[in-house]
Amino acid sequence: MFQLHSAGSDDINDGSDLQRIEEAFQAWSCAEGTNLRFIRGSDLSSQGSHGDGVTSIYWIENESELAAYGLTDKNVAVTLNNAIIETGAMVVNDETDIVLNGFHFTWNSQGSSKDGQVPIFPVLLSHIGSMLGFSQSCESAEDPACPGVDNTILKYFYDYQAQGPLSDDVLALQDLYPADDDSSCNGPYRHGERCKNNCDCISDLICMDGAHGFPVCTPSCSSDNSNCPPSFTCLFGEKDEDDVAPGICHQLGRVELNPISSYCETNNQCTTNSCLAVSEVGRSICRQTCDSASDCEGQYHYQCIEGICLGPGQLNGISCPVEETGCACQSAHETPSKQTGWFLLFASLLLYPLMRRRGVRV
Repeated sequence: MFQLHSAGSDDINDGSDLQRIEEAFQAWSCAEGTNLRFIRGSDLSSQGSHGDGVTSIYWIENESELAAYGLTDKNVAVTLNNAIIETGAMVVNDETDIVLNGFHFTWNSQGSSKDGQVPIFPVLLSHIGSMLGFSQSCESAEDPACPGVDNTILKYFYDYQAQGPLSDDVLALQDLYPADDDSSCNGPYRHGERCKNNCDCISDLICMDGAHGFPVCTPSCSSDNSNCPPSFTCLFGEKDEDDVAPGICHQLGRVELNPISSYCETNNQCTTNSCLAVSEVGRSICRQTCDSASDCEGQYHYQCIEGICLGPGQLNGISCPVEETGCACQSAHETPSKQTGWFLLFASLLLYPLMRRRGVRV
């Protein structure tokens, strides 16, 4: 998930600056044959700061602040990856910031470099590639490592004509984030993506409130299969007649601890600071004792079973719109299934091994 500073650029006052940034992220998400998705979170009321754990994009408008980011009158923007890339290993990137030079350069959202102005969209396209950990493969036109300046946007100049990642960029995306379900950038959506109702999500996912102020597509889970995507945890209900505890994958906020009745391995993962095996679930959960359901605090309709707070089990999500002919979608969303290939880029990113971080450039 990325967040934008609501102030945007001092040069643009109609909101199109933030829209063009979002469109650049969408262009990467819509590359053919990949499941990479970027999600725009709530806008930031104040400028971001590298190291705050938030992936953010913002302009620096004051000369005194430029030096901290290595920006000069020769640098339009910089990508700052908060990760160490280790040879032979996939590395989690907890934060990436794209910082834009608003002091030395005038920006526009029209895509034109007229009068020396800098168009937002192509610059962001290039720096999102850096955010993903891709190297600048074309240091010059004669660079033997360059696949051709017409095949990648990661080159020694900004391609103001580019409308999205080019062929070599797409091949890299397909290698790192291959499509493994029926989702698309325009829907139906995969886990963690914004939704309005169940019909927006791929089969077997439901749409329910997420951790960041908007509903997201969410998979089911159970005591037999408690594997949830990164930034989710399985929240269990009581065992059914098949001796299986149904559950739902609860989305965790950036610093949120696991809620009552969710899967855990250690005490410090839980809001209750108590992780114990519970026979009514058959797994270790964040345990809270109770005399009645009112003792169980949280966003869900908890039940008090044998003195232990347990979740509601399976949920139905946000219902699809009902038309005159009936429900606009199938009921398959109510059936739990195993989800595979959790590649969604959320607050964190996986960086490709052997790729080096691209530094500041014009």
